[in-house]
Amino acid sequence: MNFLKHLGLESWCLLILGLAAGILAIAFVPPVVTFDGPSHFFRALQISHGQLRATRYSDTSYGGQIPGDHSRYANTLQHNYAMQHFLTTAAWPVVADRSKDGPAQVKEVFSNTAVYSPASYLPQAAGMAVCRMFTASPLWEDRAARCVNLMVYLLLAVLILKTIPRFQSSLLLIATSPLILIQATTENTDALNFAVPMLIVALVWNMRCQPEGNHRTMLYVLQGLAVYTALLKPTEIICLGFLLFLPAAIFSTRRHRITWLASTLARSEER
Repeated sequence: MNFLKHLGLESWCLLILGLAAGILAIAFVPPVVTFDGPSHFFRALQISHGQLRATRYSDTSYGGQIPGDHSRYANTLQHNYAMQHFLTTAAWPVVADRSKDGPAQVKEVFSNTAVYSPASYLPQAAGMAVCRMFTASPLWEDRAARCVNLMVYLLLAVLILKTIPRFQSSLLLIATSPLILIQATTENTDALNFAVPMLIVALVWNMRCQPEGNHRTMLYVLQGLAVYTALLKPTEIICLGFLLFLPAAIFSTRRHRITWLASTLARSEER
């Protein structure tokens, strides 16, 4: 409750717009029929079952064994929309129910997302795993994954707005842009890939503006975020260059600063 009391206008606008648009998107945007929708759905599902690495079928083909009902559900929806046979929201549960008939496990190829780190799918996979405790419906697993992905994105975005010293209004416009919000309401990883590095930028900038005080805990947080960023995408390691802008005043000595930067970058590279 104390956290909510200290939120600014931009943060409240983000939560209201994000939740309103997100709930509508989850309710009415067709499941898995989004940017590489089936591939992200299958990869998140695979990770939720504990298989962190995709199966290699050839030099250019990766995927894995997927529960048959989930495969039939996703492919049926994708086929209908590709053929412009637009299904109503009432038809989605029917498709999910009919998908029960068939093999229990099927081979799926999703090479474009198979190479993505499991770290990118932690929210989606967690939502699916929790949902399976109550129902095995692919429709509800998809909705659970999308809801958790949205909630994690909004939480990170609020932390960014609360932390960054300036440009909150500009960041609000970016964070609530239709493209990013739609990405956040799917199994797509792009919303997380945007928010985590941006939180590092916000924290570093905040510490530059307020170098006084004890920042020991925040340095541990930054180390964790740096490692997680490196796990998300190899190309995002470049974002760790912002750590070089940390003010010298927050470190006890020059040696402490060099050691901290070296150990953080080394741990990120190891991942």
